[in-house]
Amino acid sequence: MVSSTNIQSYHITKPVILWLDSNASHAEKHIKYLLDNNRDLIDSVRVHGNVGQCIDFFRSVTNVNIVLVITNSFSSDILRCLMKYVEEMIMIDSVFVFADQLSEEQTYLNDCSKLHGIFVQIEQFSFAIQCRFGLPHADSKSKNSISSIDDSPTELELSDLYSKLFFDLIIQLSYDDTARKEGFNACRKFYTDRGKNFQDINVFEENYSRHSPIWWFIKQSILNDVMRNALVTQNWDMLIQTGMFIRDLHREIKQIYSMAKQTSRFTVYLGQRMSSNDFEQSIKSKQGRLHVFHCFLLASLNEQVARRSLKSDHRHLRIIFEMEIDPCQSTIPYAYLNDSSYYSEGENIVVLSSHSIFRINEIIHVKDDLWKVKLILTDHINPRLKSMTDYIRNECLYATGWESLAALLHRMGRADKAMDILKKTEEVIVKTKDNTSMRMLASIQNNMGFVNNSMGEYATALENYKKALETQETYLPPDHPCVAIIYNNIAITYRSLGDYRNAFAYCNKALTIRSTLSSTNHKELATSYSSLGMIYESQGDYTNALLYYEKTYEIQKSSLQSDDPSFALSYNNLGAINCLLGDYSKALSYYEQTLRIQEATPLSNHSSLAITYNSIGHIYQLTGKFTYSLFYYEKALKIQQKAHPTNPLVTATIYNNIGLLYRLMERYPNAQLYYRKTLQIEEKFFQSDHPSLGMTYNNLAYVHQCIGEYQKAVVLYEKTLKIWQTFYPSDHPLLATIYNNLGTIQDSLQDHSEALSQYRKATEILRKSPATNPLDLAAIYNNMGEVYRSIGDYRNAMSHYRETLSIEEKHLSPDHPSLAITLSNMATALSKNKQVDEALGYAERAIDIVRRAFGPSHPETARYQKYLDKLHKKTDVV
Repeated sequence: MVSSTNIQSYHITKPVILWLDSNASHAEKHIKYLLDNNRDLIDSVRVHGNVGQCIDFFRSVTNVNIVLVITNSFSSDILRCLMKYVEEMIMIDSVFVFADQLSEEQTYLNDCSKLHGIFVQIEQFSFAIQCRFGLPHADSKSKNSISSIDDSPTELELSDLYSKLFFDLIIQLSYDDTARKEGFNACRKFYTDRGKNFQDINVFEENYSRHSPIWWFIKQSILNDVMRNALVTQNWDMLIQTGMFIRDLHREIKQIYSMAKQTSRFTVYLGQRMSSNDFEQSIKSKQGRLHVFHCFLLASLNEQVARRSLKSDHRHLRIIFEMEIDPCQSTIPYAYLNDSSYYSEGENIVVLSSHSIFRINEIIHVKDDLWKVKLILTDHINPRLKSMTDYIRNECLYATGWESLAALLHRMGRADKAMDILKKTEEVIVKTKDNTSMRMLASIQNNMGFVNNSMGEYATALENYKKALETQETYLPPDHPCVAIIYNNIAITYRSLGDYRNAFAYCNKALTIRSTLSSTNHKELATSYSSLGMIYESQGDYTNALLYYEKTYEIQKSSLQSDDPSFALSYNNLGAINCLLGDYSKALSYYEQTLRIQEATPLSNHSSLAITYNSIGHIYQLTGKFTYSLFYYEKALKIQQKAHPTNPLVTATIYNNIGLLYRLMERYPNAQLYYRKTLQIEEKFFQSDHPSLGMTYNNLAYVHQCIGEYQKAVVLYEKTLKIWQTFYPSDHPLLATIYNNLGTIQDSLQDHSEALSQYRKATEILRKSPATNPLDLAAIYNNMGEVYRSIGDYRNAMSHYRETLSIEEKHLSPDHPSLAITLSNMATALSKNKQVDEALGYAERAIDIVRRAFGPSHPETARYQKYLDKLHKKTDVV
């Protein structure tokens, strides 16, 4: 039953599907199917015949999760108007297009960050809803063994913790004259940007040292305005620039607090105006939980003073915060002021430092637009929250405050700002030459390399690591453990550049130092073994990669607690290598163990958790369980979008994998959609010649190829080739990938001679390259075999298939599905050549592998069985 369009107040968690269609009768049969098949997942479906009704509905509801479905029955101009609201409204979870295809005028919808797919059939759309909001309904063992994310309310958001840690670092920094000037200039810019006269800033700068920070905070709106804006909006750049003022004000509050004799409990009042939406999200929804004020507070002991500060207007609610302060129960600093030199009105006031934490005790609706919120000042937070805070603080602890701040910014996803701070710190330290300064300089240069690496700037990372190495040589012996750390970092960077010879050389240098200085089960040895495993994996030597990952794990077992976070990386590596070897059951088991460790650590909402769900989705994709695969990709995406900080490249990876999944499902419009989402992120994050962009162009080209748009595909492949030829050496395996892909296009165009020419270019590179993954060579031999089979040259076809099989049998597990594909291709070639009896042998081997890999009831097994039955009929065997 289609619901009416009457406006109501919603307080629900299941999504409401809002179907925008000018033809309601056309939508009704689709909606009936949705409700019949998803009653446990969706609250209701509402149909709106025009955009105005939609916008009215958005404005009228709170605490509702909306899925917007758009049909192509509206003009582009109307939909553009709607999209402005869609991007801004946080209650809109996702947007789907239900249409045959987007018109040229409507392709801008692809740019909507909330667009999750374009669907022609209601069955496909229903499937997408199930994957986004429900659990897969199947018999997977892992469904029961993988615990779900804890969606229960937490004491504080992770963003609050990062903001508090940032504040704690800011107030400990040392500021020189340059930093002081930057602070006043930031105030000028703040006023200029808002059309205000900044002449008052000149007075503020000239007289700053004549008055106390609290005097300026109370008497002049300048300091209050600038700091409040920086703190509340979490403008990290401005916080750094105005850090001196924040530090000075906090120190004076702390000094007054330390001298105070106050021991009895007292209450102060603060008036604030808030939008109803902000009040609902930040206060009403968190009753009983903690609330952080991201600014300094000026409160009064007189409630009427707080009330008089509030004026009614139709856009905001008036909120009186009644704050109970018990000096015996909290150590959060505040300054109790009863000195008229601070406040001429003679009122007793209290100034609380920024990031004061309160528990929301009670919320009372007084009348009309007036609310009272009773708060209790506290520094008692639950052990999990404290553990999380300590974990991040220790991870970002370095010799200098500025370096610690850079580490925190990098962790928060601000690699660019972290690099700016590290460069400035390097410029200061490099002027001195004593051992202490050299140690600090080496640490900074190493961290600069680490930040470069995370941004994909591998060549620059290498330069900084080598600078750190040169700096260390001035004060450390060549076999010092700190030298081994740099060697290992250099090795990992060479791996990223595809230079495996140098990667092995530096990794072995690190291993030699650590083997000499450490016991056989030392954790530093485990780090080197793990790095060697990663290099072998990248090179395609999966057997040795597995060996070193297992060595890493054995050391960790003997030296760490079973729930140590370090195990997560080991389990992840073991999962990845078993996946590459085709042992999907074992890979899934390791990923489940990765997940168990991650969910037990303080940072369970971190991007690493999204990466693990993404890996699980990839396993299901490889085993042909696309429902499960999309479900876990969606789960990864949800976690990543809520994570703080959000790593955009992790999001791009998930989008890419969803694109690949849709491509495998032959839903090419959706594949293109997600590849474009990947591209949008990468184009913002990387320079135009970055190799990751080349990979995404390659993926998009493949989709164009699949739908017969060969010219568009060739353009993108050639764009990829140009990028990779600039970035990689001439014998890099990725160049072979492009020649292979160009060969597949020529094969599709029946230009077999040109196809073979491109394939030969690819094999020539792979045979020469020391970084070749043998399985890439096997894939091209298989493609060449396919060309020879299509032109009836069965002898050459079998020769290339045998090359493929020989490599796969050496590098893959006996149950890997790729072996079945090769054996099936061989059976087809033999059958075409009238060698049916011999073909039967290969076909039977193929179906045995498929049964073990996918199970007896899988569609892939049925397909192989059908072909085997066809061969049996040819030989008259029942």
